[in-house]
Amino acid sequence: MQSSVASRSWPLMSAALLYTAWRYFKAHEYRSGQLGAALWQGVADKIVQEQRRFTRINLIGHSLGARVLVESLVQQQIRPYYLPVQDVILLGAAVDCDQDWPTVLDGISGSLINCYSRRDMVLACKPDLERCAGRHPLAFGHERLINHALALSHLDYWKQLPAIMAALAPYRRKRMTSG
Repeated sequence: MQSSVASRSWPLMSAALLYTAWRYFKAHEYRSGQLGAALWQGVADKIVQEQRRFTRINLIGHSLGARVLVESLVQQQIRPYYLPVQDVILLGAAVDCDQDWPTVLDGISGSLINCYSRRDMVLACKPDLERCAGRHPLAFGHERLINHALALSHLDYWKQLPAIMAALAPYRRKRMTSG
């Protein structure tokens, strides 16, 4: 008797868990647009506080943090003119592959580097039908867009950051020497 109740309640529990995950992700996804607008002010405040003049800024974002970076670059009218962004590196990005990538590239002077992994099961289980840049190469063709395939799980990017940066060095060195 007890096993039949458990077997009947399992689909209901699974649906409740999926709905909770979907609400959590969607709330953070919505908030990424707001955080994207606030990102530039925080960076500008830090530069003023440090009293330094930067010739370029490179940005790295992982998962929803990559989404915040992309949102902030799409809303580029918010960025102060004295914050020159060179390269943007996306690690396991929870960003739709159909994003407005030309606008993102217009906001940077260097490369947009999409590090993706087909082994990323967190993005594979994302509770909507969005094709994430963190699992797929970006199909938008541009000379400053670099798709770099990795074999990592979603939680391994930060642990492997030194190795990832070393793997990306040839792309960055080639650009620096060619102009």
